[in-house]
Order: sequence, then structure tokens, then C-alpha cells
Amino acid sequence: IHCDLGCGGDCKIGDIFYEHQQYLKAKEAFELALATGKQLAAIHEKLALSYEALGDKEKAVEEFKKSIALEPKEENKEKIEKLEEE
Repeated sequence: IHCDLGCGGDCKIGDIFYEHQQYLKAKEAFELALATGKQLAAIHEKLALSYEALGDKEKAVEEFKKSIALEPKEENKEKIEKLEEE
């Protein structure tokens, strides 16, 4: 996952952490990116993926839903269904 969203360095740093399987640090970076006030679907999606990697299905679903509310993507709807079935 790569970030070119103009959200400052936080989401780019989050991408690097995520790619290196440092999911907790990635989650924190994506949360900082959202704290800047930018409510972008891609950041919520990246945060959801981080939560999923950390095993927090409930938070992952919550963030995927926020992402879908901003930008509906069938792929994310399918991820929610999969997480809710587990």
C-alpha cells in the first residue's frame, strides 16, 4: 500500500511500517494522519488493514465501514463480510 494523499508524512510512514510488518507503528501513523482532520477513505482503509493484521477484527470492520462511507468499494465490503464471518 502506498500513500500519495497529501496527508503529510504520517501516512507515508505508515505505509513503510506496514510493508515491514510493523503493524502497531503503522496503525499509530495512520491514526496521526486522520488526526490532522483529513477524513480520506484510503487512510481509513489502511488503518483497517493495520487493525486486521493486529487481529482486532472489530476495529478493522469499523474502519472499513468509515472508508466505504467516504468511498464505496466492493473490495472493502467483501473484507467486512469476511471479518464478520470469522
